[in-house]
Amino acid sequence: MQIASHSAPGVTPKGPKDNQDSYLCDRELGLFLVCDGVSGNKGGKEASTLCVSTIQTQVKAVLNEINDCATHTGPEDRARIGDLLRTAVTRANQAVRDAGNSNPSLTGMTCTCEALLIRGTQAWVVHAGDSRTVLVRRDQARQLTEDHSVGAEMLRSGQWTETQAQKSPYAHVLTRAIGLQEYIHPDVLEFELASDDVLVLTSDGVNLAAITPQEAALFESFPERLAQLSRT
Repeated sequence: MQIASHSAPGVTPKGPKDNQDSYLCDRELGLFLVCDGVSGNKGGKEASTLCVSTIQTQVKAVLNEINDCATHTGPEDRARIGDLLRTAVTRANQAVRDAGNSNPSLTGMTCTCEALLIRGTQAWVVHAGDSRTVLVRRDQARQLTEDHSVGAEMLRSGQWTETQAQKSPYAHVLTRAIGLQEYIHPDVLEFELASDDVLVLTSDGVNLAAITPQEAALFESFPERLAQLSRT
């Protein structure tokens, strides 16, 4: 398994914005995280940092049970691993809310969350917000997660057109995120990995629609280039 990571501040018409991303690549745990602090809210960076550290701690605490379930192939065992990862995310949600409630300067702190756990050829993703998990398979990039935002949900329900979503000032407002609500209901995905698959965890700053098959192939052909980017 080859791993690479890279983080950079986003760019707006007014120039670069603060980088509120936090991420984790823990090969030993098989755990990979991307959390993006919600811009416009106080404490975005603090929220994403706390989310990452809490999930990592929670996964370490149940690592023996995860590994035990992973040695079996039954659907109950696979479902249990997904439940354990979801519990880690819900506890991160509570930690972020507690931190925001205890410090007036951080009130309202929120972040997105992409949590990926890999055991052998099996993968689990727990998702909240508009960060994304993308599967690159045979030169085709496909987003596995659905954005939890007003615009995305209105499009999925057919209540908005693409043009309406692009023009609405509320399109990017999140409907689910870490710290946003007392109880969070993240999406949980479980799937089988094929040989040469590439999984990309990204914030909403990456324009997935613009990825061509040729560009998708670069993820498979040049993992060393991704590693190079992570050091710049």
